[in-house]
Amino acid sequence: MLKVLSTVVLCVAVLTAPAGVAQWETFQFTQDSWDDTQNAWGARSEYVSASPGMPLPYRDVTASIYFQCEGRFEGLYIRFTRAPNLEWDQTFSGTTLYSVMDTRIDGVERMERVPMQIGNKDISLSSSYIRWIMNGNDMRVRLYWAGNRPVFRWNLAGSSQAIAQARRNCAGG
Repeated sequence: MLKVLSTVVLCVAVLTAPAGVAQWETFQFTQDSWDDTQNAWGARSEYVSASPGMPLPYRDVTASIYFQCEGRFEGLYIRFTRAPNLEWDQTFSGTTLYSVMDTRIDGVERMERVPMQIGNKDISLSSSYIRWIMNGNDMRVRLYWAGNRPVFRWNLAGSSQAIAQARRNCAGG
């Protein structure tokens, strides 16, 4: 009887543990003959879905936080599996648009206008987010997306180690 009970408890733990576990990884960007990419590294979070879910055609959209470094350059952005259809508040230079994005990291809220190229799947974040993500536990982003207000939420556990490793790799170590 004791053996059966311990097996059941183990199965429940295995089934419920992955829900809150963050997955961050470090990776090297592929170099091709068309650009000068040398020793470019990155770190990325797991892809997460929006909550509440969005209607078609955006129902299956997921997003990941990406950090990239190449030499002394560092960038941070949110990559979507599909180009976002955001509500814009201003056009600049014909192809760069701005939208309002609300973020919350460990309960601290911030609202800013973010630039994005038309048709691009990435939203660039200011470099100040790198430190916040590395020191944070939870990040939420609310967007103004085609009449919806989806929230994407990431567990930041593991982000500090993955970004630090990418930085070491970029430095050649």
